Amino acid sequence: MNMNKMNQTQFQRRVLLLLPSLLVGVSACATSPRTLTFSQADLTRWAQTRFPMDRKMLEVLDLTLSNPQFNLRPEANRLAAVLDLSGKDRLFGRSFSGQLAFDGSLLFDASEQVVRLADVKVSELKLDGLSPTVQSAAKGLGPLLVQQVFERQPLYRFKPEDLQRAAAAGLKPGALQITGRGIELSLVPLSTPAGPTDTRK
Repeated sequence: MNMNKMNQTQFQRRVLLLLPSLLVGVSACATSPRTLTFSQADLTRWAQTRFPMDRKMLEVLDLTLSNPQFNLRPEANRLAAVLDLSGKDRLFGRSFSGQLAFDGSLLFDASEQVVRLADVKVSELKLDGLSPTVQSAAKGLGPLLVQQVFERQPLYRFKPEDLQRAAAAGLKPGALQITGRGIELSLVPLSTPAGPTDTRK
């Protein structure tokens, strides 16, 4: 089996094993929310199914993004990441390398049953091996790059039976929050009024 598919399957199995334990005792304590937590280790497994990733920017730069490292930022309720970046400048044929850092909030897309990245912003772009002119132009493309690659990128897609099982126990997805433990999605009683399902402020 392909290693990426294996990692993704292991992640999905972990959620399927976790969900029933969250539903235990719901009938006895229906007002107590339950929580699904996705740790940094889970994020690393997710990244292994997506990277390395190749992109072309304005037909000038060939880019490869790899080795993402995630950092939870509970104080800002955002997820940060640093990736290695390498590529080639098509105008002058020069190879380059560097790092791209960005952060974003999260949202639960109920229509697609996925947790997505949102409101992504570049915090730093370092490039080595480019002429000053090309480097300046490339840095200006940083926001465009993260928008194209990461905005609304699904981090996890629930299977229909995941949320059907929750609904059968009287629960539905509630608030998303980034804590020191990971990304937490609350499961709240169906009677709970609709509230924000993202981490944007």
